[in-house]
Amino acid sequence: MNKHKYSLLKLFNFFSGFVLSWIYAFFLVKREKRIIFSSTNNKHFIFNSKSLFMDQKSNFEAVGFEVFFVINDPIKRAQLNKQFPNSFISNKGIKNKIFILQSAVWVISTLDLPVAGLFLARKRFVYHLGHGTPIKNIGLMEARCSLIKRFYYKIHATNISLFLSPSLFFKQYIADAFGVSVEKTIVAPQPRIDALFSTTNNLDKLRGNEHTKLILYCPTWRPFATTELFPFEGVELKKLNLFLAQRNIKILLRLHPLFEGNLSQYERSNIMIFDSKLCPEISDVLADIDALITDYSSIYCDYYLLDRPVGFIPYDLEKYTKKIGFSFDYKALTSDCYLNNLTQFQDFIDDVAEDKFDTSAQNEMKNRFNFIAEQSAGMFNYELILEKYRELL
Repeated sequence: MNKHKYSLLKLFNFFSGFVLSWIYAFFLVKREKRIIFSSTNNKHFIFNSKSLFMDQKSNFEAVGFEVFFVINDPIKRAQLNKQFPNSFISNKGIKNKIFILQSAVWVISTLDLPVAGLFLARKRFVYHLGHGTPIKNIGLMEARCSLIKRFYYKIHATNISLFLSPSLFFKQYIADAFGVSVEKTIVAPQPRIDALFSTTNNLDKLRGNEHTKLILYCPTWRPFATTELFPFEGVELKKLNLFLAQRNIKILLRLHPLFEGNLSQYERSNIMIFDSKLCPEISDVLADIDALITDYSSIYCDYYLLDRPVGFIPYDLEKYTKKIGFSFDYKALTSDCYLNNLTQFQDFIDDVAEDKFDTSAQNEMKNRFNFIAEQSAGMFNYELILEKYRELL
């Protein structure tokens, strides 16, 4: 798996917008009351920018903003425009780039800007929401960070006005990871956490009956190896599936949505594939999940807010620490439920099935990792963007 599979695309996007970005940074500085959202590679409708767009679009429009989301895939864009008419645009071509560059506010989840270039934060508020809590090393804090990557991040220091940190605990780390001063970070709730407090019952069709419990098993990806599922000595999928059925538990398997593979070999009656085709944005259904198993995915930081069971399978912790590393010591970032063998894994299943899992060790963690505002996360960020827009006038 190639961790840098998007590098050439990012480089091409940078040069394609370089001249225009310079012109609109220093010469054509008039901005329209328009907000542009984008996410990974301007291709996906996911992560925090999607959550804020869906939650606050009508509020932005009510105060006079035009609101758009960049999706370059024409089929996906057409489908989304049926749901939100005339709201999804492309950044292909000079005309579209100029339309985006004339906008006063950009909201992004990744470093993939609506239009690439330099000095894009001049006379514009560019807000980086991120797409998860930085448990693993990110950006400039990654091991063996290349000179090309350092240059790429140096460019983006000129392009982004403010970086969201999901809690005070991570504020300095966010600044270090993106190579900016701590003053360019703000502690704010991630927009996606609002969905945690709104049960949808979208997963009822996956349950065998109303008493069936769903465990989401979502390990993260590895740039150095293929992710192993159920990495326990002596595990047999047929026996494991029977064990799950006897306890009225179903496991939903999900790999990182940008690095999915073929999981058909694991599929059984009580072990189900739950990939991005079935669920594009996992945050939308976390409220309907009864327990979570991961290794190093930051999804558990959000899930802690629900006070439900979380288990960890850090089967290659030593190697992962050496190759990728963590923002802080792994043991300090996780509660104490480590599933290192099949017996511990089955004990976790039993605890979930019988509602006897003790979540007390997770309480300190959830407050350390998540900033909870008095209003909703969406409203907090909406008001922040309005404040920053007024400062531009």
